[in-house]
Amino acid sequence: MTCLRLPSFLLFLAFFLISCGDDYEPRPSNNCDDTVIIGDAAFDNASRDPLTINSLDIEGQCLKVNYTARGCDGDDWVIKLVDGALIMESLPPQRQVVVAFENNEPCRASITRETTFDLSPLQVETNSVILRIENDDSQILYEYE
Repeated sequence: MTCLRLPSFLLFLAFFLISCGDDYEPRPSNNCDDTVIIGDAAFDNASRDPLTINSLDIEGQCLKVNYTARGCDGDDWVIKLVDGALIMESLPPQRQVVVAFENNEPCRASITRETTFDLSPLQVETNSVILRIENDDSQILYEYE
């Protein structure tokens, strides 16, 4: 009976270790649609299907992204905000983020949507951080108390 316990325990331990990732995806708060995902693996593997970012605005703790892409109706789109988990030392500090976009719709209609992301997990010790948006080649200052 003892011989079966050790392999079972090792199998459970292996499954537990494999299922844990290093990416952090908290639940959205502050009435935002979604929240930022933090992790270098998530950043490196983020889908970067074509989209045009029309505007970026910060309202409270939410980043509002207005974007346009080609598709049928946009119902199957997946959009996420992903941070690479690296804080660049400057005044104020900077973080590299990407608006990860996955579009499997075959239609060619031009559709505009808006999504908000909770930025509070990106706060650092200072009261502001610059978000460098990779796929828009722009930046926006996120200030908080």
